[in-house]
Amino acid sequence: MTRPLSLLSCLFFIALVSSIVAVALDLGQTFVLPCLVAAGLAGCALMLAWLRILRGLAAESQRILQSSQKSVKVNGTGLALLSSNHMAIAKKFERSAALISSLADPEKLSSFGELNADDAVDRAILSIHTELQRVKDEEQKRNWVTQGLAKFAEVLRTKEEIRQYGSHIISELVKYLGINQGGIYIESKDDADNRCLDLLACYAYNKKRIVESRIALGSGLLGQCMLEREVMFLTDIPRDYTTITSGLGEATPRNVVIVPLMFDTGFYGAIELVAFEPLQPHQVEFVREVSKSIAAEVASLQNVVHTEQLLAESNVLAGRLQSRENELQHHLETISATQQEMSRKQAELSGTINAIDGTLATANFAMDGKLINANEIFLKILGYDERAVHGKSIHAFTGDDPSINLMWENLMLGKVFSGEFKMRDHVGKEMWLSGTFNPIIVEGDVPQRILMLAQFTTQEKEKLNELGGIVAALKATFPVIEFNADFRCKTANDKVMKLFGLSRIQLKSKSISDFLAPVSQQRWPLHKEHILRSDSVQLCLPFSLQDQVVSFEVSFSVNRGLDGAISKIILILIRQTKDQISLVA
Repeated sequence: MTRPLSLLSCLFFIALVSSIVAVALDLGQTFVLPCLVAAGLAGCALMLAWLRILRGLAAESQRILQSSQKSVKVNGTGLALLSSNHMAIAKKFERSAALISSLADPEKLSSFGELNADDAVDRAILSIHTELQRVKDEEQKRNWVTQGLAKFAEVLRTKEEIRQYGSHIISELVKYLGINQGGIYIESKDDADNRCLDLLACYAYNKKRIVESRIALGSGLLGQCMLEREVMFLTDIPRDYTTITSGLGEATPRNVVIVPLMFDTGFYGAIELVAFEPLQPHQVEFVREVSKSIAAEVASLQNVVHTEQLLAESNVLAGRLQSRENELQHHLETISATQQEMSRKQAELSGTINAIDGTLATANFAMDGKLINANEIFLKILGYDERAVHGKSIHAFTGDDPSINLMWENLMLGKVFSGEFKMRDHVGKEMWLSGTFNPIIVEGDVPQRILMLAQFTTQEKEKLNELGGIVAALKATFPVIEFNADFRCKTANDKVMKLFGLSRIQLKSKSISDFLAPVSQQRWPLHKEHILRSDSVQLCLPFSLQDQVVSFEVSFSVNRGLDGAISKIILILIRQTKDQISLVA
């Protein structure tokens, strides 16, 4: 590079001198010498200027190359330095281009060795490299956050049972963050209907933390998170807060992050994360963002659970309503059937009452014994007018009979009286009645009135009295024995006792065979069958009377009940016949 510069300078100087000489020759010989002197001076001045320019270029190139040399001599060596600096600058440009092209690749950049911090180009490249590395790190963190959110979107999209769902979420979150422990708590209410946090799922919690699975409002860090609803960072937690245990032993983490689960201003729970090292800002930002998604899913699950509960309650209520509707329908049908039955029974009752009114004497008395009303039979037989008897006391019909007072006291206590009693008609004649006095209770247990149902039995009473006289006369005249359907003795009159020489105690163990003579025992079954088929039979039968056999003309009367069964058989020994047989040998 030095030779071309020197040759160029000589050529420029010769051209200048030739120009001056040519001018001098044109002017004449007189001006040749001055022209030569002038040419020499001009050449020297031009050479000095050229050397000054060269020295400046050398100094500038040295400054660019950061040379420690302060002055440069203008000679051939200086021109060599200028050429050397020029070559160094060219190499530096090439190195700078290579460095710039390797900025994106740290391994290529490290192959150039340590950069000079005092060099402007190296310093600029270092600054660009640092900025690119920062941008790259931020991009990696953003990608990490984006990939994490996408991953958790897939995790949250997998619907499972609520506790298994929470366990899946906290397990994936702890693993993705690269921390040590974690737990997810869901807001609920305790037995006293107070707000609290319940541990839904955890990852690597020790037994103590699992036992303390319910956190009251305002209790501890989680309880305070319920109140403040803000992210909480602790970098120096107490040593007894929690421990991390493995097969090699246990250690105490020192960093806790508690993130509330918030969605649309609603608080749904909290996430607790425990680690040995503090979380990086991008990790915290990721936790903030993913907590919103978790809160949204928890809110959705709670809404689904709440909806299912409402649906279940609705189904239960619908079932109850349907059941009650069926019951109501059944009740309505029952009421309708009951009403129909009541109408039928009312008709039957009306018919019965009408039949009773047409058959029996009826009268209603107040509790103080005063007559309220009476039917036509009662009034007609006693000979009263309804208006005349209204309000009359029971004693106006029964007289001053003490037994009536006792009966009325029992009626006021709700007891029923049934039997025969006497009343007087309008002229004072005694009339016999058979019937009942019934206390009528409308509600509660206190009677409101007394209903008399009776049949006038004066004629029947007189006939019975007459019949009783006839029976008494028969018993006073003839021996009479009463037997049951098996012909075992029930009772007998005194004439029988005297005739057969028996006492009443002995009589109870006797049957008709004990009274009949042995000669009639064989024919007795035929007589018995004939008697049981008939209502009244007359026979002549031999009886054993002490040591004799005496024949009597007898009458058997069979009494039957309303059901047709035999109630008793009456034997009357009418008269003794002439035949007598001695039993003594």
